Amino acid sequence: MIYLNAVNSSLSTSASAVKWLATSGTGSTLLGTTLNDYLSTSDPTATLGGGKGDDWYAVSDYRTTILETTGNGIDTVQSWASRFTLPAFVENLQLVGSNQLGTGNALNNIILAKTGNATLDGGAGNDVLVGGTGADTFVMSQGNGSDAIYSFNAAQDTIKLQGYGQYGFAAVKAGMTQVGADTVIALGGGEKLVLKNVQASSLTAQNFSLPSDPAHFGRAMTFGDEFDSLSASGSGLGTDWKTTWKIGVQGRTFGTASDQAYYGDASTGTNPFSIEDGILGITASPGGAAGMGYTSGVLTTAKSFAQLYGYFEISAQMPVGEGYLPAFWLLPTTGAWPPEIDIFEYVAKDPTAIYTSYGTTAGGATYRTAHLSDLSSGFHTYGLSWQADLMKWYVDDTLVYQVATPAELKQPMYMLVSLLTGTANSWQGLPTAANPTGTLQVDYVRAYQSTAVNVDDAGDVAALGGHYTRNADGSDLYDFTDSAAMLVMDASGLSSGLHGVLAGAAGSQVRGSAGPMSFTGGAGVDSFFFGVGNATVSGGDGNDSFVLTRGVIAAGDVIGDFHLDLGNGTEHDQLQLAGFSGDAHLDVVSASGSTQIYRVVDGTYVSPNITIAVVNGAAHLSAADYAFV
Repeated sequence: MIYLNAVNSSLSTSASAVKWLATSGTGSTLLGTTLNDYLSTSDPTATLGGGKGDDWYAVSDYRTTILETTGNGIDTVQSWASRFTLPAFVENLQLVGSNQLGTGNALNNIILAKTGNATLDGGAGNDVLVGGTGADTFVMSQGNGSDAIYSFNAAQDTIKLQGYGQYGFAAVKAGMTQVGADTVIALGGGEKLVLKNVQASSLTAQNFSLPSDPAHFGRAMTFGDEFDSLSASGSGLGTDWKTTWKIGVQGRTFGTASDQAYYGDASTGTNPFSIEDGILGITASPGGAAGMGYTSGVLTTAKSFAQLYGYFEISAQMPVGEGYLPAFWLLPTTGAWPPEIDIFEYVAKDPTAIYTSYGTTAGGATYRTAHLSDLSSGFHTYGLSWQADLMKWYVDDTLVYQVATPAELKQPMYMLVSLLTGTANSWQGLPTAANPTGTLQVDYVRAYQSTAVNVDDAGDVAALGGHYTRNADGSDLYDFTDSAAMLVMDASGLSSGLHGVLAGAAGSQVRGSAGPMSFTGGAGVDSFFFGVGNATVSGGDGNDSFVLTRGVIAAGDVIGDFHLDLGNGTEHDQLQLAGFSGDAHLDVVSASGSTQIYRVVDGTYVSPNITIAVVNGAAHLSAADYAFV
């Protein structure tokens, strides 16, 4: 079969095999013939070499060695392994199992998924990636050429973009064009992605896994340690870090049977910490005080720093070998446990996976992100965006998991960096003779808090990490859905044309304009002050406020998603009426189900009608839903 790649070069699949060869012997070598061979093995230490012809290799372990040379046909690996990278001079890869990672080489490869939820990464070259019947992820990295994706299912598949500087769907969408039946996405630097037989209109933000903006627009750093030195003590008083467990005591052991370490520092004579060239090392090594089998280290900000919500990030290189469980996590300042938030946990015997989780007294969840590179072979960043509505976990600035924020996790927390050492029955297992010590290396630990940024005109949009679009008819759109900061915007000085505003998750305070305006809030708490021009407003999630002021209420003002206060603690909004006398009252003009029309009467003054669409019932606004202020 012939596929066209993104630059219209033809890539071919392998011809059918005519000779079948197999080996199962430990460390065996199996060589093919000059024909089209099918070579298979169940031994991870085996070596397979096909020679001439279009050869097929069936492997069940990523460690199997395959030998090929240039010019010896078009070769294909069929992989049942959890992950497999094509060796040199092998053109194609088929993933025939479930939840697999397939990575290409420097050639123009064809990587094909079948039934499982696969991750396909073409690597260098202009590759062809073919989706299967599962929910597949296609990885594109800057500098790796232009790829074409076949059988992309917009209802379930995901494209992961790395290194292109595109931090929101708006940026990706701006690079899309429809070329016949295909969607072509310009990625920058001459690279592109072609989605075969996909309409651009079918793609949404859910189809893209995008990095967080490393510039941290709209965030102010509240804690930062670059580890040029280490400020730490057992008590944590007067230092950046506390080297013992818990808040009110100085615990030198973790306190569970799954850990065998004594947690020391320079004062105990068993110091697990080192600083070299701005890198912190936390080393677990045999021999520990208090009858423990190992010495290891923990650093916490229990006495120096805590905050509610924000972005937390660490740059770290993981230890090598079984038996070690490094983690970067958060605990509440009350000293209670649970709850907790784990920004990452890593089991050193599973070097290409990271675990992100949270726990409450009612339970929790753990998510395993597999198919990463070997995390013990270099530094990577691990981050958490923790907001009132959502928690989002990132690896190397790329979103890997998100979940709604449980109520129990809406409290200030402090940070911990730890390296646990396992026992025989623990998750991480015992350290082995091959790796009797393990070191977690840390480049930095940082925390950020969302800030409020004022926007008065289009020139301020970029400072908030937003996007500005001016349309041919003179209308425009201020899009802050990718922003991490609270939006403060006074649109009263803008032109009388139509202005649209999309707020982000951190909340907003927006004043309406002289002309018509549309406003859509995000997940945070939004406050919209109606202006002279008529406005159509939706608050989105959060307990939002809509402020109408006497004399500037416009005919045609609409609140599109008002949540009544039902008295049960669920989301509820408030209508605030400003500038009226004590005799003013709110009248119901008419109602048709959830769509209700109101006006304010204040003596001889009667406001224009205000349309309010109630989304959680058909009752009229009560005294709990509006206030004269």
